[in-house]
Amino acid sequence: MDLVLTRLETEEDKSIYRKWLTLPGRGQVVNLEMPVKQQVFPAPGRYLLALRFEQQLLTQRTLEVFRIGKKS
Repeated sequence: MDLVLTRLETEEDKSIYRKWLTLPGRGQVVNLEMPVKQQVFPAPGRYLLALRFEQQLLTQRTLEVFRIGKKS
């Protein structure tokens, strides 16, 4: 499974998290946790999180990233 973070403004993949998983059997459900630690977003804007299995898209969500506070 791959979790891919893409900056939509540039369509550039920023991060790819990969996790290997063995399924217990046909038709069984498994909860998969993919912790993302200390992700740095290069700029405010829209990003896409996509979950893929063997290069096939399973699901995706968009994120709006905002700058908080003043920049020195």
